[in-house]
Amino acid sequence: MFTPAPFNTSLFENAKYGLGCFIGESDSVLYYGHTGFVPGYITYMQYIPEYGISIAFQFNSDASHENFSMKLYFNTIKKAIIEDYRKLKFKA
Repeated sequence: MFTPAPFNTSLFENAKYGLGCFIGESDSVLYYGHTGFVPGYITYMQYIPEYGISIAFQFNSDASHENFSMKLYFNTIKKAIIEDYRKLKFKA
């Protein structure tokens, strides 16, 4: 499942594809996840093994399906969560 197939994809961030699972990296952080799209909805889900964090968003709009602006928004929030996690970990 977490072993990427040996071919290039057209996925966002040049992610690879395992068995039903995207394997990608953003801001030097490895993630496993998947996206979903049906008319009216966009979904992003990622598990970040380094931090043991899972993030899932579903947007009640498909207005940005073609330009990936929701994915950029998702990554901005993910980055903030990871930064807060790092700060809390170093305080403990």
